[in-house]
Amino acid sequence: MNQFDINDKDIEKKLTSLKENELSQSVLVPLLKEVYSTRVEFTGGVYEKGRDIIIYKKDELGELEPIAVQVKKISPSANSQTRSFQQLLNQLSQAKDEPIIDPETSLEVDVKKVIFVTPFLLEQKVIDTHKGAFKKAKLEGITIIDGFKLIGLLKAKAPFLLNSLLENKQILKSYVSPKLTNDLLMKALNMGTGKKVCDIYCDIDFTFGNNRSALDQHKKIEPKKAVKIERVSSKYFSKFCARFKSMEVASGITILDCNEINLAKKKFEKAISLESEDKAHRKNISTYKREIKELSSDEIFTKYNSLKIDVSAILTLIKSDPALLEEHAFKEQEDELLYKALMLKIRRACSNIDVLNLKIKQIRELIDDLDISIEVDLGLVAKSFNIVATKVREAYSKRFSTGEYLYSINCLNEFIANLRPYINEFEIEQLEYINNTKITLSDALESKYNVLLLGDAGSGKTTNLQVHAGTLYENGYDGIVFYSSLNELCQHKKVEEDPCLFELIARYMHSVGIQKSTQEIIESLKNNKCVIILDSIDEAIATYFWVIEALSALAKGITKGKIITSSRYTVEEISELGFLSLSLCPFNNNQKEQFFNKWFSQADDAVQIIEHLINNPKLGDVVTNPLSATILATLKENNIPLPTTEASLYQKRFELLSGMFDRFKGVNRSTIQPENLIRTAQYLAFEIHKKGERKFSREQAIKICKGYEDNFDLSPSEAVVNELISPCEIIQPTNDGNFSFGHLRFQEFLSSKEFGHRRGLVLHKYVTSNWWYDVIVLYCQDSKSIDWIIEDAIQNEYTAKSPELLKTIIQFGKESQKSKLMRKLNIALNEEVKSAPNYFEDDNYDDISFELGLNL
Repeated sequence: MNQFDINDKDIEKKLTSLKENELSQSVLVPLLKEVYSTRVEFTGGVYEKGRDIIIYKKDELGELEPIAVQVKKISPSANSQTRSFQQLLNQLSQAKDEPIIDPETSLEVDVKKVIFVTPFLLEQKVIDTHKGAFKKAKLEGITIIDGFKLIGLLKAKAPFLLNSLLENKQILKSYVSPKLTNDLLMKALNMGTGKKVCDIYCDIDFTFGNNRSALDQHKKIEPKKAVKIERVSSKYFSKFCARFKSMEVASGITILDCNEINLAKKKFEKAISLESEDKAHRKNISTYKREIKELSSDEIFTKYNSLKIDVSAILTLIKSDPALLEEHAFKEQEDELLYKALMLKIRRACSNIDVLNLKIKQIRELIDDLDISIEVDLGLVAKSFNIVATKVREAYSKRFSTGEYLYSINCLNEFIANLRPYINEFEIEQLEYINNTKITLSDALESKYNVLLLGDAGSGKTTNLQVHAGTLYENGYDGIVFYSSLNELCQHKKVEEDPCLFELIARYMHSVGIQKSTQEIIESLKNNKCVIILDSIDEAIATYFWVIEALSALAKGITKGKIITSSRYTVEEISELGFLSLSLCPFNNNQKEQFFNKWFSQADDAVQIIEHLINNPKLGDVVTNPLSATILATLKENNIPLPTTEASLYQKRFELLSGMFDRFKGVNRSTIQPENLIRTAQYLAFEIHKKGERKFSREQAIKICKGYEDNFDLSPSEAVVNELISPCEIIQPTNDGNFSFGHLRFQEFLSSKEFGHRRGLVLHKYVTSNWWYDVIVLYCQDSKSIDWIIEDAIQNEYTAKSPELLKTIIQFGKESQKSKLMRKLNIALNEEVKSAPNYFEDDNYDDISFELGLNL
């Protein structure tokens, strides 16, 4: 059902038929959550104190400004007595006079605003007759929402509720539709109001596969040597075999020796038995730790020890300094006897844990001794890849159907993902081709395959997913359409439970008012047609490490539907999904013109921007995606001089927010110098990025900035952080009460500015970590010297871990140095590849720990 086909009379009839509590809980609570994007609770009942709903709205600084909502099913007429309105006003005033308890602080907070809701329409003659009462309501800060306004809000903010209201008898035909605007981006930019995505959306090109991969269907490979001897552990044997089995199925060629694999299986059967013993011992250790925790909670223990002492501390003290636990000045002899008896039990549990840990160590040594060597025929691997790549080229040249072509592409994608650890073992030859595929992005998104949309920050991933969701929604897709960012969805997980996206989607649907049980929703997703669109793996995985595994489980559980998700290239685990990968391409010149023409109502503004890009080709090279184009357009709208490089493009944005341009307007909203604000923001962004995080608390920000304040004798950190939050909005509140720098690319940019001030860093930890890829690229774009990074990589022999980044860095160097640096890099790369050890283990480098937990 299209929301615009719904008759207002039908909606009004349904709304007025609901009981007050049902109207509040089923319609108003989820609607107000959409409107305010915050916590909303139903509080009606005996102790309602004149309010049926409370909206826990917060101001820009995170202070609570609660709103009270009262719901009444009254149908006033022009003949209604004025006194009845006065009585209603008295009730509404009671709602404002009664403070609420802040659930976070347990303190009383005054209600700042009152909203009165009735599902009936207030006609103009009713308003005219009772204009005095309406005027008084307005003066007392009371907002009135009648049926007409309520229907408008439902259509604009929560159309899925209309489906839920009017199609409640169907199994599940409710759509959870996205807000199809760029409000979030515009909020991050702090420039103007949002625009509808459909109004500024323009077609964007894409390629199949991962653009950051060295291989695609237009490549041919040859091995540098005949075989590679892999040292395989029992832990990775199954993954090792599965990798090559997938290659063999795709190409029809047997790569591994079957006899060799069967012998390895028999040898690893002992390892399976040992792993079971290991698991049992670890389970017993957990049992003993729980016992220690219970014993340490005993009244006699807490009486003579710190309440904060935990199991780890007890285990350490028992070994290093038992007297701290055992020797106390007991007040009574009975206390001493009870305490010694309790400590005897604790000592026994600790001793058992030590014995089990020793057994586990011995088991791990036995398992390690079972590692074996397996021979991989690189010639057969190369032959297999070339066969699969040829199939893709033939599928295109022979004009196979879209479905057949996508199938061959998907097989190649999986093959390339499996081949990734061996890429340096082959010479790669580029084949000539003309890329004139007729398959559109919509064709790929509408295919039967699960899709992974890849792109850099700001490349249009979210925009394209929103447009696709909106198209399905508007065209009346015959199934369930669900759209959410993964980060928002994962916030519904409870701490103690195992992650399950089916459960989280059901919980999310409940939060927006879908009146179905968890089991009904899960069964509908598993067995009915559905398109589940989950945006931004890269944003979620920093906090929810399990998200890739959970997506894989979700894909396996859906029988008639599909998943579409997105990520930046920097998440290495995305190859494990096995989804059809599509990489978004930069804007071409026609697409840039189309974007700016759609943005501006006056053609002259768009023409001036295009001319500026032509006159500044370096800027034109980086204004190639929706993010950079949006910043440029908003600068133009605010009559700000247009920048000439990407770094200066972002710099302009932060100058605008910090207050530098206020000087030209005679406005002074900040008490701290803009230069101080920006410099502190750079320091804070770098420190947060070092931690592998994107969100942080106000207290954490103040503590970090305190170090910067102490070093440079600047303004107090608390004052700086407060101004970065408001009025600057460089730091922005998130839905969960924390803060961030807004769009992901902004944290990287600020970190890149600080990166240039820290020449004493252990550089390889940053250059070899994908987490720092964009930071380093942004630094090099605007830096006068990049050779020090290349020289460090060569001298410390880590060029093979980040060859593509190092080559990209060289492109930002001086023209006179480029060829010399590239020659030195290629020599170093060849030397490192020759000396690389032959040992198969997990695909990730050891250095990947710096991506999520860098703490220098």
